[in-house]
Amino acid sequence: MRSSLAARPLRSTTRLVVGVLALVVALLLAACGSSGGGEQEGEASSGTTVSTKFGDVDVPEDPQRVVALGWGDAETALALGVQPVGASDWLAFGGEGVGPWAEGRYDQAPEIIDTLEPSYEKIAALEPDLILDVKSSGDQTRHDRLSEIATTVGVPEGGDNYLTSLDQQVTMISEALGKADEGRQLLDDAQQKFDDAKAEHPEFQGKTSTVAAYTSEGWGAYVEGSERVDFLTKLGFEQNPAVEDLEATGFSASISSENLDVMDSDLLVVFPIYVPASQVTDQAAYQNLSVVKDGRTVLFGDDQEDIRNAYSLNSILSVDYAIDQVVPLLSEAAGGRARCWGSERSMSSGSRDGRWCRAGCFPGRGRRCGGRGGVCAPGDHVSWGVCHPRPKFAGEPLLVQGFPLVMRFLGPFRLHRDHVPRARPRRWPSTTSAKRGQPAARRASGS
Repeated sequence: MRSSLAARPLRSTTRLVVGVLALVVALLLAACGSSGGGEQEGEASSGTTVSTKFGDVDVPEDPQRVVALGWGDAETALALGVQPVGASDWLAFGGEGVGPWAEGRYDQAPEIIDTLEPSYEKIAALEPDLILDVKSSGDQTRHDRLSEIATTVGVPEGGDNYLTSLDQQVTMISEALGKADEGRQLLDDAQQKFDDAKAEHPEFQGKTSTVAAYTSEGWGAYVEGSERVDFLTKLGFEQNPAVEDLEATGFSASISSENLDVMDSDLLVVFPIYVPASQVTDQAAYQNLSVVKDGRTVLFGDDQEDIRNAYSLNSILSVDYAIDQVVPLLSEAAGGRARCWGSERSMSSGSRDGRWCRAGCFPGRGRRCGGRGGVCAPGDHVSWGVCHPRPKFAGEPLLVQGFPLVMRFLGPFRLHRDHVPRARPRRWPSTTSAKRGQPAARRASGS
């Protein structure tokens, strides 16, 4: 009897051990089974999976050392509050590798990595736990080499040759960094900025546009899918159909000088790339384009590098700067309105190409005429915030500026090149009446 009672605990203990072992084996088998699917494995590690051209990528939770290699990838990470330890400087900004609109977002400057042919050894030395290559060539070999170093989020499906859109870039990177909500908010804010600019400029709606570039190798035009084209379509412009008919490679199509007339459209935007703007303007074929003769062209000059780069990069950080700086130029070229800066008042442009700022700001109220983004045209003089095109006689600027105290107390009145200040307020010509607006337009254009 005693031995039988002693054996019971032993048999119970044996059954317990066997049960525990069976449970452990079952758990191990379940774990092995789940490792067969990449998405499930990602959920087990962090719950973050990003879809790319190369398949679903399981991203480690809360990556701490991020290397951003794609076009605008670093600025996107910065906008989300993540400072890459390594980044590519695609537009040769120097320093931290970002534009002036993103200055001050780094506590410590990143290691700058080459763009087209990155040093894989330098990247590996940074010991990253995540590599962003969301807007790049989409080359398989490049992706494979990077994936050997760390988890790599490559281009989306259809994003080869730098055709990743702004929405795709922000969405993918925000998901990879575990900041999807912040990414959606950034995109909503950017879209609102475009919508506001579009509403303020009805003259953009339905007009055809061409975005071209000139390099040492010749002319090219950007096609749909390029961020430079998308920027204009978000403002209401339509892509030039003649350009879309060209055979494109990636985001652009080459154009011979003999075929330059395909760029004729309601608006032409030209990027001189690593060449002075004079190499564009000196070409007879360019000068003979109707869109150029009519002044419906935005040619980024040598002194507009920041504006050109913001437009070209079109990152979630640069887009605000680009809208603020580029939209006034587009409005002038598209025959829009010269704004009275500091107020909501707008006046019709005094000439066809929008270069002359027609007098229209009331003196003494802190407003400035915006002929060229807030600047009067060369040769104009400014008095009390009003641009005066080409004085009728040489002494007029002196006369106008010689009565500052009188002008201060005379109240609102209008100034034109064909008359000196007068005490009686003068009624403004209607900007909505073509018949009454013609004389002012002729005066402003010098006719």
